[in-house]
Parts: sequence; structure tokens; C-alpha cells
Amino acid sequence: MSALRLFHKPSNAVSGILSLLCLAAFVPVFLETLFRPSASADIEIPADTCPVRPGPAGPFHSAGFIEDIESDEVSVHSATMARLGNGKLLAAWFEGSHEGAPDVAIHAAAWDKAAKRWLPPMVLVTREKAQAEIGRFIRKIGNPVLFTDHRKRTWLFFVTVTIGGWSGSDVNFKYTDDSGKTWSPAKRLKTAPIPHSGTLVRGNPFEFADGSIALPVYREYGRFSFSELVRINSEGEVIGKVRIGDSNSRGMQPSIVALDGKNAIGFLRPRGEEPMRIMRTTTDNGGVTWTLPTDTELRNPDAGVAAMRLASGSLMMVYNDSVLDRNNLRMSVSNDLGATWRQVYSFEDDVLSEAGYSYPNLYQNCDGEVHLLYTWRRKKIKHIVFNASWVNSAR
Repeated sequence: MSALRLFHKPSNAVSGILSLLCLAAFVPVFLETLFRPSASADIEIPADTCPVRPGPAGPFHSAGFIEDIESDEVSVHSATMARLGNGKLLAAWFEGSHEGAPDVAIHAAAWDKAAKRWLPPMVLVTREKAQAEIGRFIRKIGNPVLFTDHRKRTWLFFVTVTIGGWSGSDVNFKYTDDSGKTWSPAKRLKTAPIPHSGTLVRGNPFEFADGSIALPVYREYGRFSFSELVRINSEGEVIGKVRIGDSNSRGMQPSIVALDGKNAIGFLRPRGEEPMRIMRTTTDNGGVTWTLPTDTELRNPDAGVAAMRLASGSLMMVYNDSVLDRNNLRMSVSNDLGATWRQVYSFEDDVLSEAGYSYPNLYQNCDGEVHLLYTWRRKKIKHIVFNASWVNSAR
């Protein structure tokens, strides 16, 4: 008997099916070239929504968990946070038996600043509830993103998948006008002319001077993934979007830092190709066009990053400093708008952890407190609070 052939040429029928599947995957991208909403050339990025006031004079730093309970049957990931209309800080993340499982739901908890603790978590969105509100079958849900606009409306953007993997995902939204007491029904954010276009969210949004929201998104197509900035009006309608970089930029999950009326800097997660460095892109016209991303000196193992601007004007980045794994989580500071960086602190450094530490998210209160959330070994969401004086002392 002849040996089994492990590799063989597919039949004509199989080849035809594979070709149709590949073509179908790029139909959303092709249609967008015909129906892409135009981006305004007259948009300005406003200053911070609140002037940052000096915090405590001395260095301040504390660490804990949103919920200090660990279970082998629960996996948590992708935390986000925003200040509610009543001033309280709200965090959200997804939680379930494992990423992509049918039981994954979006959970949330509020920070009790006076007591310095998180209130008991609650469930914001389940797969079944999202399915009923959006009106289509949903197989799994993922990444949440919180944002509060100038009207004190807090938005929750989150990802759903109906068929396939993340390359067939949609971004959806809910909002609350009463600081989380009630939420609107979920709706699909129409970032493409047809659903399931592979659009996901991760980075923090910001607001333009006209009140529209700038939502950083990325399109998940494996090695062909890319980033976009979507502009949304007050009712959740997409009124413009632009590509960040080009099809060869290798960057996804943009973390954008607004500097002034026209200037902003974006930092991108590298997508699985050498040299595996966090990439940097800039705009000087309010996000209408972006420079071709270039590699920074910061290593990254294809993992999420978080960047923000401190009151001093320095940029701060929290990221995984490796090209192989997510077993550390470090902070670096730049005094030249991200051209060069200096590492100042390591939040985690554990070569034995297989699950690692990932997906940092940063938020700065009006009193100067900086809040950091990140996934801790896929078992908990870790929470660290510090101020600029502590950052300076850690250098």
C-alpha cells in the first residue's frame, strides 16, 4: 500500500469554495471604497474636558483588584473605564468561562473614591440581551469601551460576532443619560455598508470641538489588519472615518493622545511581523489624515498598549516590553511627544506566568489621579492608582 499523502492539491470544487470565501471576506472592504463617508477637513480636537488640578503634593500609589476573587472557571479580559455624569468612575470588562464562549458577558463596577474600593460588579450586557436588542443572532461578545461626552452621556461600545471569528465582528453601542441607572437598547454602529465587516474597538475615544466622538477602531483581517478613526454624531450615526496608516502599516488597536486643536499622536499595536515595535503616527489636521506609522523603540509582543498625556505635558505609555510574551507590564515616559522613551517602572515582571498581564487602560481624573486597569493572568482585573509625583519619583 502506498504511503498516505499528507499534502495534496485541492480539488477544483474545494478551490472554488476557498476562492469564494476569500472573496467574501474582502467584500466589506471593497464596498467601503464606494460608500465611505467623507471626513470633514474643518474638525478641531478640543482641550481636555476638565483642567487638571494638582493632586496631593507627595507621591501616591496604591494597588488592588476590582474583585479579589479568583476561579479556574472564570476568565476576565479587556477592561475600560470612564467618568460617569455624576462624577463616579465606572469600569467595564468581559467575563466568562473563556474568551469567545457563549456565556461571556460584559460586567461593570463603580469606584467608591471615599472608601477607596470597588462596589460589587453588575452585568451590563449578556449575549442573549444583546441579541434581542440588536435583532440578530449573536454567537459571542467581546471588547467593551466606555466614554462620557460633554453632555454627560456615557457610551458603551462593544463587539459582537454572528458568524466566524473576530474578522466577522461588529461594533455596537448603548448609552446612559442618568449615570448608569438605565441604558438605551443596543444598536449596531454602521461602520461599513454591510454587517460583519470585522470592525472592533479597544482604545479610548475622545471628542471633537463640534461634539462629535472620535472612536478609534481596527479591522481584524489577520496580517491585513489595519486601524481607522470613526467619527460619530450625538445619536450614534457614523458621519466620517479615515484610515490610520495604510494596508502595509501592520498596526492595530490605536491608542490616541489628543494634544491640541489640530494635533494628535496615535500608538499602534504591531501585528505579528518583525521588528515587533509599537508604532507611532501623527495628525496635524484634526485627524483627517495621518502619517504613515513608524516603529518606536518600544518592544511589543502583538499586545494592547495604553498611552496618555500627563499634566506636565509628558507622554506615558503602559505596555508589554517583550517580543515574545506578556509576562511583564511596564511604564515608559517620553518628553518629546513619543520620539524617544525612558522606562521608569515595572508593574509586573513574572517569567513563570503563562497567562501574563495585558490590555492596559488609563484614565486621569480632574484632580490628577491616574487610574490603570489591566488583565491579571486572565483571572482578575487589577487596579492601580497613582499621581504625577509618584511617576516622577519612580524615574
